[in-house]
Amino acid sequence: MNDTDNSGMLSKLGMNSLADKMRKKFGYDIAPKKSCFSNTVWILMDCSGSMSTKMADARLGAIDYANLARESGYAVGLIAFSDVPRIVATPDDTVIVFDSKVRMLSDDGGLTNVAECLLFAAAQLKQAMGKRVVCFVTDGMPNCGGCEPECYNKAKRDAMAARASAIGSGVDIMAVGLAGADHHFLNAFVTQRGFSKMLSGSPVQQGLAEMAKLLPP
Repeated sequence: MNDTDNSGMLSKLGMNSLADKMRKKFGYDIAPKKSCFSNTVWILMDCSGSMSTKMADARLGAIDYANLARESGYAVGLIAFSDVPRIVATPDDTVIVFDSKVRMLSDDGGLTNVAECLLFAAAQLKQAMGKRVVCFVTDGMPNCGGCEPECYNKAKRDAMAARASAIGSGVDIMAVGLAGADHHFLNAFVTQRGFSKMLSGSPVQQGLAEMAKLLPP
């Protein structure tokens, strides 16, 4: 794709300002290679059933978060999770490809299996250089089956065990809680004070973007 084609595509997507930033920072249009970044962050997007009314804003927020993270030297990937985690976009994707994949993301009606998602994300970061970070975006609490209190308690214990494993491999954990999230759990789950942000009643897209400014330098 030549510069003219790139310009036309970016104009349609409303991304010319981002293209200018990427060109200035990396020396070419909108397709920075992962080797240009010193650090890596995976956005972990809750796609359980309760996210259905929040997903549109969460998608836009994830895109804004990724753009700001790249400007701070982070390659960005996105994992969707509910019952099981799955990779939606990788740190190797160009900005255009990343954004197009994220814009297609939707809830799948499942539960909120935080533990398995974190272990899966930590495995993706195993070979990454520099700072290694995950950022959960969720509106619920850990759950991997059933509505009884013991099911939730077990899911929390599993999540905290996964947290200990991730920390042991050098992964920092951040979290953005949307309306309905278990704030007390998220505050205990993140790895540093200030790494959790609650957006109950606040604009989701703007709040997610602001979270990227807290990434470790």
